[in-house]
Amino acid sequence: MENDDTIVVETPFFDVHDSDSSYESEPERAPIWAHYDPVRMKDNPTTRRVLCKFCKKTLAADGPSNGTSSLHRRYPCPKHPDYDKKALIELFVVGEIPFKFVEHEAFINYTKACNGRVVLPSRHKLSRDVSKYYLDERSKLLAYLSKSTTTIHLTTDSWTSSCQRTNYMVVTAHFIDDDWNMHKRIINFRPIKSHRADDISADLLKCIVGWGIKNAMTMTVDNAPSNDKAISYLIKKLPNARLYDDGKHFHVRCMAHILNLIVQEGLKVKNYHVESLSNSVRYIRKSTQRIKKFKACMKESSLESNRFLCGECPTRWNSKHDMLKIAVELRDVFFKYELVDDCYYRDLDRAPEHSDFGACKEIVEFLDKFKAKTELISSSSKPLAHLFFGEILDVDKHLRSWETKPDFRIMVQDMVDKYNKYWGKFDKLNDFMYFATILDPTMKQRLVSHGFKIMLIHKMSYEDTTDDDVLNDMVSEMVKKVVQRMEVLFKTYKTRFDTVGSKGSSQQTRNQESGNQEYSKAHGGDNDFVYDFLNLEESGSIESESELTRYLNELDILQIQITTMAAESAFSTGGRALICTQDWVRKSRKAIIDDIDDILNDDDVAREIEDGINKQNSREKGKEGVEV
Repeated sequence: MENDDTIVVETPFFDVHDSDSSYESEPERAPIWAHYDPVRMKDNPTTRRVLCKFCKKTLAADGPSNGTSSLHRRYPCPKHPDYDKKALIELFVVGEIPFKFVEHEAFINYTKACNGRVVLPSRHKLSRDVSKYYLDERSKLLAYLSKSTTTIHLTTDSWTSSCQRTNYMVVTAHFIDDDWNMHKRIINFRPIKSHRADDISADLLKCIVGWGIKNAMTMTVDNAPSNDKAISYLIKKLPNARLYDDGKHFHVRCMAHILNLIVQEGLKVKNYHVESLSNSVRYIRKSTQRIKKFKACMKESSLESNRFLCGECPTRWNSKHDMLKIAVELRDVFFKYELVDDCYYRDLDRAPEHSDFGACKEIVEFLDKFKAKTELISSSSKPLAHLFFGEILDVDKHLRSWETKPDFRIMVQDMVDKYNKYWGKFDKLNDFMYFATILDPTMKQRLVSHGFKIMLIHKMSYEDTTDDDVLNDMVSEMVKKVVQRMEVLFKTYKTRFDTVGSKGSSQQTRNQESGNQEYSKAHGGDNDFVYDFLNLEESGSIESESELTRYLNELDILQIQITTMAAESAFSTGGRALICTQDWVRKSRKAIIDDIDDILNDDDVAREIEDGINKQNSREKGKEGVEV
């Protein structure tokens, strides 16, 4: 009896038939068969199996009943000569290990101890292997992205390196494959001349054309004025563009950046409670002696928290939130510290009092909602577009509930004005955000309808006497416009897929659950606005609207990225090919990069990788335009 992870062979005796006529007469087989030999069992000649050329194990291969799935799953074989090479490449690229470490004596001894048959390459050979690996992966990605049926959503961000003072831009493609798996791939990472609109649009166009992308549905960018102009230029120049509504909704504004602008607007309002606590934290963190004294006070207080006072960055509001949150947790320690530092009251204009900590605790509670929203929408491994409408309405509800508090009225009013600038009107939101909400089977048209009603109510003054019937008619008209626009998008899809067929099948109707349970199960989020709406609906206070008569066959709009924040975690390694290779190897794995570092300590290795790619490009026609 012979056993492995996949099969059980009934007898170890078999014959290999290289000239078996039944095999030779069959149509040309998939490339994966090159790694296996056909065999027949002596005790059952009618059963077909294959023999791995490397480990000599057999697998079932009985025509249509088995196919090639099991062969693909097992490839590459652990004893395949390229198996170790690929694992080594992934180790150095994903782990951001300097290439010269492959020649380190300790690493060589370790590999010998683990597996004596592994032959380690030199760092120069490793760099050539990485460039080949990159080219292979790029070819696969190019073949998929350039298909006429592939719908792609793009995100881009640009910044200036603080060390090199060089302008960089990254472009990331988001798409759903034929098996309904969502993917994120960096397809461009390179220096740019400047942050001017014409330079940005030229590089974006070069990237899209180079990758052969035919169906770019949206592009998500931050709110810089140059980006607005760059997208406008890009829409005019896109070749054979199949854009919905002539590209009017191609530009998606980054939700995280808008949230940041809203919070920053509120924090501009001077608050003496916050200033008192902030000055105290800054005073303590300035001296190592003061830090030691403060830690001693923490020890005396027997606090369970291991966190210490953190500084704040002027351009990052979440750092102020974290600073205040930790300071409030350590409020008792501050009062102990007053007794051990004679200069505390002398050097500070105003030491924090109990009232300051109470006020800052409320501010932290107010900002908690915005931090949770930012963390929720910053994921790039799952669809989020269907959450957008409910999330911004929850922000609106949060602002209005805090606006009634006297201490927050001025601050929140400024934030409401900023909110209304971007999200306060029906026509300010991107159509795709409405479509994605409707395509969410837990919401469909109901949340859009209720959201429109709330938006209209907030616009009305106390003098308005609009009755419910008129209000409902206005809401129905707004929903009708959205559905009509969805029909336009549906026709675009129908034209594209009529000749090739849909890549996915319609989902079966799910059993009806309680609204709150279904929403929690589907999204796992905390949204007060949506929960209030579902509770009203379940209690009968809101009549359910008629649902869409037809969903779009393709749910690509669910993958629209509502933020560019996720891409910023990938700006870490040196060498453009390494940036992309690292991202492609990781695929959906959680990023492990914490800061911006150069993976290559040797410039000659970086040049070798670039030279290898350039030489390969010159030999392969049709890939000159693909630039990373």
